Amino acid sequence: SFGDTDEPPTTTSAADGWFCLDDLEPGWLMTITVEHEGFGTTILNRVAVPRAEPLVVVLSPSGGIAGRVATAEGKPIAGAMVALSVRRTIGEGEARSTVGKPFEPIRTGEDGRFRAEGVEAGDVSIWAGAGGYANALTRLELAPGQVIEDFEIVLLPGARLSGRVLGPDGEPREGVLVMVRQGRSGNAASRSDGEGGFTMDGVPLGRCRVSAWDRELGQVASEVEIVAGENRAELRFASRGEVRGRVLSLAGAPLAGASVEVRRVAGVSRG
Repeated sequence: SFGDTDEPPTTTSAADGWFCLDDLEPGWLMTITVEHEGFGTTILNRVAVPRAEPLVVVLSPSGGIAGRVATAEGKPIAGAMVALSVRRTIGEGEARSTVGKPFEPIRTGEDGRFRAEGVEAGDVSIWAGAGGYANALTRLELAPGQVIEDFEIVLLPGARLSGRVLGPDGEPREGVLVMVRQGRSGNAASRSDGEGGFTMDGVPLGRCRVSAWDRELGQVASEVEIVAGENRAELRFASRGEVRGRVLSLAGAPLAGASVEVRRVAGVSRG
């Protein structure tokens, strides 16, 4: 609770850097976020109210990343989409947590170049994609105030993957999420249409895992070798299984109303 208002209170630091947040309900632990243009955001977790000693908030300068998206032959790719996100750890002990901050996607110019400013220090993920090419994901560590120039992202030719998603009865399944993964990263995704069909462009060449997830039927997956050009895959869900049994007392009498719960064992499967 913030007293008489549902909106969290805000203030601005004065010329000497001091600030005051008042009218806070005592006995609560608060999260305080401090932002300033040209600096990374600082988040303070589990700040007790009231607090006898003043907070000292140190902001680190933000940095930037500039570079180019090109083919393996060095030809610039105009109109490619570049998206960044930053993950960093804040706080200590019980207040320690990891936060992520996405940035607005950037399109490359005719020369294939892009520039992202105001990037905070931390673990930066850079995703790039363009029509006809496989998506690329790069990670790097950015120091406070660091500016990286001439960062090169190479996109390799991608292929097309089409196919169908079928239920246990062989009927098409609509609205099923189909994903392609190569390594630890997701490379492409689509949803099946009314005929169970799906199509994805820019799928990376090589061995990929194609999986489909349905709210009612669960998940099915298949390993597919993707080659240049057209590729096809059919994903069919298996029939749902069951486990039957009885609940008895020590005397052998049936017990009605017993709660029976099932959970999947993480990392263990059969098939």
